[in-house]
Amino acid sequence: MVTKAELLNRLTRKQLEEIARAEGIRIPSGARKAELVKRLTRLRLSRIRELVEEYTEEIERTTIIKEKIKRKRRTREREKLTITMSKEKIIMKLVDEKIPRKILEIIGERYRFAPYGRSRLDIYRNLDEDALEVLYRIFVKKEYDRTGRFLEYRTANWIIRRHRLSEIKIRDKIIGKSGILKEADVAGYDENGDLIVVAECKSRGGPTTWSDISKWIETVSDFLERHNSLRYAYFVSKERYIPTAIKEFIHNVKDGILKPKGLKRLIHPGVELYLLEERRGKMIKIFPD
Repeated sequence: MVTKAELLNRLTRKQLEEIARAEGIRIPSGARKAELVKRLTRLRLSRIRELVEEYTEEIERTTIIKEKIKRKRRTREREKLTITMSKEKIIMKLVDEKIPRKILEIIGERYRFAPYGRSRLDIYRNLDEDALEVLYRIFVKKEYDRTGRFLEYRTANWIIRRHRLSEIKIRDKIIGKSGILKEADVAGYDENGDLIVVAECKSRGGPTTWSDISKWIETVSDFLERHNSLRYAYFVSKERYIPTAIKEFIHNVKDGILKPKGLKRLIHPGVELYLLEERRGKMIKIFPD
């Protein structure tokens, strides 16, 4: 059974002072919380329960109000962005990012816009404000969304600049040797349709652990056993890597090269594994450093 003191300790010092005044209980000036709790235990248990429930409901209402205020503030910030930055200025910021048309097409599939025009400038001038706002949030402000897609789009943009690819996909379903359909956050293919590069993106869930990395390696290994063309794999994290995770990675993957199993490992060059961390919109190599 919960005691009077346990119930009262759920409240703040300020709330306890308010109760004491309302109930006509004298308290010394500057009394600590423990003293307030002690004096308020004079009240009946039923009365204390009633008061604690009232204050708990008040806290919940306050939390809901604060969330509404935050949402309104975010809306105002978006409106402020539209007002303070002219469409032409937003366009020039996006032009500076040099985003490939293929990446714009991938984003357009989800946000319902079609990039068309001869030059990047023409493409952006043909887009409406909603499309420009999404692209601005992804590539200029370097924001993170709840689904994790913003980081995936930036990763795809980073990868397509570094590898000769004919096609790049987001959240691609790939069958490995296990026969199980697994998802690659980013997957790149050459002109023959062969899988060349895959990437895992982690934009939430706290610091990256060895468990996160080992699951990724297991997936890459499964892809490699079926797709001999695979040469590069990236793990991209918004958060820092726990030091022990990097130590385990170095210990388990010699020279950062993942080889296929069996006799194939004698002739296959292996997959180069990279650990990356996105800091202020820039991809930083954690391994190899």
